[in-house]
Amino acid sequence: MKLLDVFKRNIFYIVMITMIGWIVILHQAVFMHFDDFGYGSLTYNYSLGQPGTDWTISELYDFLKYHYLNWGGRVLFYGILCLACKEQLFIQYLQSFIFIGIILFTYILVRREKRDFTRLVIVYAFFMSVGAYTASDGVYWYSASAGYVWPFFFLFLGMICLIGDKSIMQFLSPIFWFMAGFSYEQIAVAVFIFCVLNIFVEHYYDKTDIKHFISYISGMTGSIIELTAPGNFARADSNEEFMSLSLLKKIQSTLPYILEINFGSDCLYRILIYSFILLLLGSYWISKIKWLLPCNIISIVAVLAFTNTNTLGTNTIVIRFMFVVLLIFETSMYLWEKRELFWLILFWGGVASQGMLLISPVVLHRSSISFVFISNVVFMRIMNAEIEDVSGIYLKKYLLNAIIIVCILNAMYITNGYYKNYAINIMNRKELECISQQMTQGDSCEYIQLKKLNDDKFSTCMPYQDGYEFIENGIKAYYEIPYETKIVWN
Repeated sequence: MKLLDVFKRNIFYIVMITMIGWIVILHQAVFMHFDDFGYGSLTYNYSLGQPGTDWTISELYDFLKYHYLNWGGRVLFYGILCLACKEQLFIQYLQSFIFIGIILFTYILVRREKRDFTRLVIVYAFFMSVGAYTASDGVYWYSASAGYVWPFFFLFLGMICLIGDKSIMQFLSPIFWFMAGFSYEQIAVAVFIFCVLNIFVEHYYDKTDIKHFISYISGMTGSIIELTAPGNFARADSNEEFMSLSLLKKIQSTLPYILEINFGSDCLYRILIYSFILLLLGSYWISKIKWLLPCNIISIVAVLAFTNTNTLGTNTIVIRFMFVVLLIFETSMYLWEKRELFWLILFWGGVASQGMLLISPVVLHRSSISFVFISNVVFMRIMNAEIEDVSGIYLKKYLLNAIIIVCILNAMYITNGYYKNYAINIMNRKELECISQQMTQGDSCEYIQLKKLNDDKFSTCMPYQDGYEFIENGIKAYYEIPYETKIVWN
């Protein structure tokens, strides 16, 4: 009995240690792939003149300058990525640290008490709710994660600074907000909207705080630097066909794919979370708008029925669009009713991060990540207020527990998937390191034998896949292997 009592008293710390351990263990099976080698060797769309990772800070500066002027404004976090990719073990531990930070900062933003076991479990489950394809396309691919995920470490830390009262945190807040803004386009837009609207709101309610104001200006500055990068416009101009379309044609072209990456076959666990929020909101408004809850239920059933559809026909688009409208409208209405303007503006920033894709020539699965992380915070804030409402409290908790369980199962599925490829990735890395060492000693090698992964689903694009043979150039540059050396994949 005493052991059980000790377990109950320390369940919060047990869960936290388990969560941290899980993230670290998972990343031991997340290896460098694709563009990671190009960034680690400074050869991504750039010729350094000397292969390998033995480059200087001055050469890194030249690379990032070229990147900013010719490819895009995402240079701050990609600079960190380049440094981290010099050593493959370091990038694994660095991203583990960043992910743990994002989870803990999210928890701090939504907890109701100092040791809130329930909220910690929910935060981790929601963090692991992205589908396997989005995970490999954006979360566990270092080059993508550096732009799409890492900035949330500083965004959420900056938010904690704004709502906290510790002087050291207030002092560091402008730095965090600048880094969050100077990240990548979607987060830059979200940060800019958040900062601008909060300046107006605080001024309107006569609550202007000079410390907040400096942080907002810093976030806006970082966003502007990122969004106005000449490389962004150069890259957009390379998509001449799309850019020549009218605004309506662009929206018609991109809207189906925006809905797909947020509510398609890879988003089942996210849809369950959004559906649960709609049920909570429908229940909240039942006394004022009686038809809203039945409407939400119908929409939930319909969008779930069309989750695995292979076609983006009119019916699928309309059903998903109506689901989106209900989710945005009811969330906004609720937060406005509660005068939770800070979180309402954050939510709008998340929505804008998806809305801007309407005029983007490229819509990728990882483009949904910005809304996933922002909505996690906002929706958990709503849950804090509504889950304990006596009306249907047991049903709400059963549904939430079910969602948590399937999200944890998804985490187990993804972890197991990456470990399917663990042994092969280790063998391939050792083989490349061995050949690289032989090359530096003056030996020659006509070809290298590497093994194909057991399951390509748990990796980004591989060189042996059709159309991606060029990835081998980055691998050879990283390991200082001559380009003429052939790689044979078995």
